[in-house]
Amino acid sequence: MRLFKPKKISALCIQFEAERKKIIHRAVGLGALLCTIIVPLFCGLDLAFKPHMFWPFTIIRLVTTLVAFSIFRLSKKSIGEKKPFLLAAVLAMTVCGSISLMCHLDMGPSDP
Repeated sequence: MRLFKPKKISALCIQFEAERKKIIHRAVGLGALLCTIIVPLFCGLDLAFKPHMFWPFTIIRLVTTLVAFSIFRLSKKSIGEKKPFLLAAVLAMTVCGSISLMCHLDMGPSDP
């Protein structure tokens, strides 16, 4: 005896899920490309406003750029089409983690 009857998935639900995957796939590729271009440009601001933290921030930014570029390349392969949610999560954690690490290294909220 089964407790629950399996629900039938309608064609509209399947079409919606496919469309949602396509949108997330495009967004991941665009976000990774923007991160690859924009993150290294902020090294100039680090040099102007925080010269004592230039090298640690540059290393963090380069690692973030390499991860974002890797995600961009993976988004063009089959894994990007099959699992765009995974790539989006890794990209978000990488970018937010690098920002958090730079804030922590630069005295956090006590920064004048």
